[in-house]
Amino acid sequence: MQGILTFIISACVGYLFFLYFSHPEKKKNKVPKISIKNVDILPNFRIHAGSKTYWFHHWFLLSIVIAVPIVIGENFQFPMVVEGLLVGGILQGLRYPDRFRFRQPRIDKQIEEIRREFKEFTDSFASGKMFEPKNKQKKN
Repeated sequence: MQGILTFIISACVGYLFFLYFSHPEKKKNKVPKISIKNVDILPNFRIHAGSKTYWFHHWFLLSIVIAVPIVIGENFQFPMVVEGLLVGGILQGLRYPDRFRFRQPRIDKQIEEIRREFKEFTDSFASGKMFEPKNKQKKN
């Protein structure tokens, strides 16, 4: 009974921990950014290759950590507290709507598209074309 209670409490703590550190809008100030070439390690583990970004969600990585000892078949077992923390993190990560989206368009490409559209906008603003009516009819 004590082991189950330890597991449940540590799963709740793991859930809250990952909720706090993996919130999409709030984590930027909580976790430092660490990147090596085309690989972002923190705050998200992402690999940028070509025109795509491969995003490995924390629930996926935690699932691998839990599965490795099972697959290897060694007599290794995580302490109940660690298992609870990992399961709590997995459950928290699975609640996001993009939980199964691993491949995304590369962010750099999106930024370039926004820059191009902004340049077109500023050019049309500077030349005065922006203020011309779209359905300009010729008078005979």
